[in-house]
Amino acid sequence: MEIHHRIIAAGQEKARILAAELEKAGLAYLSRSNPTNSIETSVAESHPCFPSLAQLVADYELNDQPRPVFSDADRAAAEWFTIRAGEFQYPQPEDAYHEATFDLSAYCWRCDIGAVQNRPFRLVGDFRQKLDFFGLHWVTDEIFLRQETRQLFEQEKLSGAGYLQPTLFMKGKPIDGLYQLKLEAAAEPGFATADLFRVTCKPGNEEGPAIPGGKPYRFPVGYPYCGRVKYHLPERGWLCYARTSLAGKPDLFKSWEYFGAGDRAERLILASRKVYDLARQKGFRGLVFTPIQLV
Repeated sequence: MEIHHRIIAAGQEKARILAAELEKAGLAYLSRSNPTNSIETSVAESHPCFPSLAQLVADYELNDQPRPVFSDADRAAAEWFTIRAGEFQYPQPEDAYHEATFDLSAYCWRCDIGAVQNRPFRLVGDFRQKLDFFGLHWVTDEIFLRQETRQLFEQEKLSGAGYLQPTLFMKGKPIDGLYQLKLEAAAEPGFATADLFRVTCKPGNEEGPAIPGGKPYRFPVGYPYCGRVKYHLPERGWLCYARTSLAGKPDLFKSWEYFGAGDRAERLILASRKVYDLARQKGFRGLVFTPIQLV
């Protein structure tokens, strides 16, 4: 595992300075002209030019987003993983998918914790990507898969996996050959959270004030805070899970804990080594496996 930094320079002058440093080091970058002139790059801390880039970040207050990147050796040694799929569609209807898909009796609109799915997701149509697994924008802890992949899961007797067919938004009919991977959440905590950034749903919480200009809130003035907690994912290390908490767990399940920032929260999907080995053996496309450490 090593730490990579996504560095973003917004504004013409900052972008020019960062671009010059990257070109001198022979590093590629992505340039955007709208809505503001900006460039971004990703660089490992082990790269020889990283100290000079880190100094630029400090001098010009550039946006720096560190994250851990795991190697094939890390995955080969892991017993458990978190998994996620790419985001390719929006749940429907976009302005009311919560009400259309979830029991919201325990849901908090401020922190995004507490929704319980009680109806199939509605989609505009089948996924068009040539993959085996698919995900949604806004609801990143759900995964969809094809009939053939479901059959492989059932043949291999992967425990914990349930299946639910999404429906066509306008017609209400099940989408042939497509299934949501329906997973249960753990009944108790398992992740080691003492060193993670903790966010409480309360006034003036640990993240500070909301960023101006964000999307309008869907709750009235005076809407209560629920007091529940979520965590930021680690920027510089491993997610750790208590080995004792895995006793009796199925091959696939969701975490008890929520992770996220602002008004977004998700439960992480955990997968056993058996799932990872099957994915490699069958050449599954569309799943990202992130190894976790057991403690």
